[in-house]
Amino acid sequence: MAVLHDIAELRVGDQNLVNRHYVSDKSEKEAFGHMWGKSGVGQELIEIYNSYGDESLETRYLKDCDILARTMFNKEVESIGID
Repeated sequence: MAVLHDIAELRVGDQNLVNRHYVSDKSEKEAFGHMWGKSGVGQELIEIYNSYGDESLETRYLKDCDILARTMFNKEVESIGID
């Protein structure tokens, strides 16, 4: 699930809390559908990708990892002085 979630972000970028006001989760889902929808395993991958929205332990863990990765990136950018 983590890899599939990040694959969609290749097309639309990793959205932070501010970006999400302007770019919806729908964009990621559409990008993922365009990338895998016509493949032989597309439907199965789309179902796994869509399960990212549930409240399972795995989903909560992945969302926390995503937030941590963005926080670490922002800290790195801040430390080298990029605005």
